[in-house]
Amino acid sequence: MIPAKETDQYLANVAEFSYETAVRDRDEEPLTDEEYDKLENFYSQAKEIKHDLRTVQAQALNNDFRWSDVERDLMSEQNPGEGTMVSSFKSIDQKAKGFSENNWNDDAGFSLDVNKRLAKVVKDKEELSEEEIIKKAKAFLDLPNTVDAKAEKLGEGMPYKGYQVVIEDSDGERNYMIDMTERGGLPVWALQSRDITEPKIGLNEASERAKEFLEDKGITDVQLVDSKQYDTIGTFQFVPVKDDVRLYPDALIVEIALDDGDLVGFKGANYFANHRERHDLSPALTLDDALDELHPNLKSREEHLAVIENQNGDEVLTYEIFATMNGDTYRIYLNADTGFEEEVKRMQEAEPVYDVDVI
Repeated sequence: MIPAKETDQYLANVAEFSYETAVRDRDEEPLTDEEYDKLENFYSQAKEIKHDLRTVQAQALNNDFRWSDVERDLMSEQNPGEGTMVSSFKSIDQKAKGFSENNWNDDAGFSLDVNKRLAKVVKDKEELSEEEIIKKAKAFLDLPNTVDAKAEKLGEGMPYKGYQVVIEDSDGERNYMIDMTERGGLPVWALQSRDITEPKIGLNEASERAKEFLEDKGITDVQLVDSKQYDTIGTFQFVPVKDDVRLYPDALIVEIALDDGDLVGFKGANYFANHRERHDLSPALTLDDALDELHPNLKSREEHLAVIENQNGDEVLTYEIFATMNGDTYRIYLNADTGFEEEVKRMQEAEPVYDVDVI
């Protein structure tokens, strides 16, 4: 397992603090000076961690690291040397631990709600053998059944039983990893590890490839809601749409290589854990009523109805509003029944390209 426990905990704690300060009534309870200082500190720390992660990505690409190299280092009884992927991740994890020790005095845990929900979804599905799991994994990745693959059971800490399947292409140039549930054989996430060359297709074509991949797997009626380019990879978020309402708890992530349009990443846990029929999707407030709740300096550019999860993990129907102010764009979720501000997100800027060998 990649050493990232401390990073997970740090990011979960930052997200919880940010959410609590974002959704409360700031007219009645404005941010304190201490909270402003904390937010500025989190922003600085997040930039540092993001830089380190992008550096690790560049390190992996430039030195042709593969996940098999990471597995070897993790299984080694000796400490990995400087410049290995494991040592790089450990360095980031220790930095996140230091940030946490400075920011918090408690040991808040990391939520496993999605995995618990997935466990409930698959509990009554057919239990598959290891051979059947490997066959389904190859089919999902559009690989021939003749390629070599091995499967290992997931750790005991997971709330559902499953396998991690590792597949090496016959040319040895690329490796695939995919987690599958034992019951039902659902693909939780997948990753292709290989050297990605200079981009030959744009984000628009890559997004079409991503949607075609989902449709080929029987995942239809989805809408592209976000796209980003990270160096040579396009990352796309899709959500199912029901009666013109976006269902964000069911979101999927698809990553496409921009050199040949091939799938290099997939995250489907939220979709398989949460996707179901919803019935009560009628708002009590009109869109005009919701827009009246916006800060007067915000100018609405785009609006949608959307289901999201609130801080308590409950699904709520909202108006999703993209608004601008002072050159920044914000994604704002207002409760479609009460007008309460459920969530505010500042849209990310374009990612820089990193070109370094080691950290």
